[in-house]
Amino acid sequence: MKILYGTDPLPLTTEEAAAGSLGIFADGEADRDFPARHVRSLLLVPEVQLGTYGRRIGITGFLRCQIGLLIQAEKNGSGSQ
Repeated sequence: MKILYGTDPLPLTTEEAAAGSLGIFADGEADRDFPARHVRSLLLVPEVQLGTYGRRIGITGFLRCQIGLLIQAEKNGSGSQ
């Protein structure tokens, strides 16, 4: 099984620049007519090596984001009670 790294920015102002800052790539030509089918085929072939780019946020960044989400929820009145 392959691990797919990528960014999924959270709804925080500090996350605006996060989109596209971490991900995977494979060498070769992309199929412009059927891109999803092409990516799926790359993921299913064990011999295909995926490269990564960017840097993961680590535990400190993860905790910062989680606390930010909690604070934002409290400000919006949607925190758990």
